[in-house]
Amino acid sequence: MDLLADLGNTRGHLALAGAEGPEERVDVLNDDPAALGPALDALVARRGPPRRAALLAVSPRLRPALEAWLAGRGLTAVALGESLRAPIPLLVDAPGQVGPDRVADAVWAAGARPGRAVLVADLGTAITLNVVSAAGAFVGGAIGPGLRTQAWALAERTARLPFVDPPLRDGDAALGRDTTACIRAALRWGAVGLITVYAEQVERALGERPLVVATGGDAAAIAPDCPRIDEVVPDVTLRGLHRALVEQAGP
Repeated sequence: MDLLADLGNTRGHLALAGAEGPEERVDVLNDDPAALGPALDALVARRGPPRRAALLAVSPRLRPALEAWLAGRGLTAVALGESLRAPIPLLVDAPGQVGPDRVADAVWAAGARPGRAVLVADLGTAITLNVVSAAGAFVGGAIGPGLRTQAWALAERTARLPFVDPPLRDGDAALGRDTTACIRAALRWGAVGLITVYAEQVERALGERPLVVATGGDAAAIAPDCPRIDEVVPDVTLRGLHRALVEQAGP
């Protein structure tokens, strides 16, 4: 088994992966690093111990706790963008500045959907839109605030608007009939519009229609309202991290 760790802006996603990729995942909030060890202990008790580990660190807050847990078991993690190289070309102006989560999404797209232009819409704390060419290279994308981040910004930067959490719920209508519903309408349909219009712009830029794959915490909630989304694939970032590990270190 391989231990995979996606240390994101809000929480860490930790998974044990077999030959086909992640098999079971646990999540730990960034502000509770003491919970990481027990969560991993329970995961390992169910699935068995890892033989190696890989991480990507968008946020460094959980990394010391993860590395201490690994050291106690004689392991050291390779980090995507550091000792773990991206196995695909990064055809952008500053490859070293591309977030490792975006690199992982692109690695998954290039390997899992070969020969297709792919737009991975990753809906988490941020919404990242990551584009891979049909030749399997990361060619750029876009970054915006995620749904909860938008909701938080409204509450923090206005005098009367409440913080709406969760930012989505089943049956959100386009016509909000109270303040909370109005905020949810803007969040939901704004995300739908962003993905739809951005996919159109990518098609113009590439000269071909990209496959649109949604992932991240809000993907399943947005996808039914967005016909431009072709697939919802859970844990694309972890899957891409695992693919990079296998490419460099072998199966």
